[in-house]
Amino acid sequence: MLSQLSVNIHNSVQEASLNFFDEQKRKVYITPTSYLELIKLYISMLKTQQNILPLKIRKYTVGLQTLKETNEEVAKLQQKIVEFKPILTKSQKDNEVLMVELAEKSKIAEKTEAVVSVEAAEA
Repeated sequence: MLSQLSVNIHNSVQEASLNFFDEQKRKVYITPTSYLELIKLYISMLKTQQNILPLKIRKYTVGLQTLKETNEEVAKLQQKIVEFKPILTKSQKDNEVLMVELAEKSKIAEKTEAVVSVEAAEA
């Protein structure tokens, strides 16, 4: 792969140097040192990318683990909702009964208050 790339680069550089000579009348020499520098650059970039890849893999792994933990937590919370639903329904019914009782008691209290205020006015 790298050898094919080097051949392609060599051919394109030769063409470019001929074009440069035609336009500027200056010769550009292609030496083995140029290719050694190219290979060094390739190796350097390859090492950089090889160092980046494990970091990205770790990042995605941590993200997947977080998503898994979140899904487990959501499943637990949904189970709690299912468990508490009958209790909440019972509490709601108890509250409705209590509200009816409070409404009746408040009517009785209003009547008693009216009687007491009448008696207080008479006294």
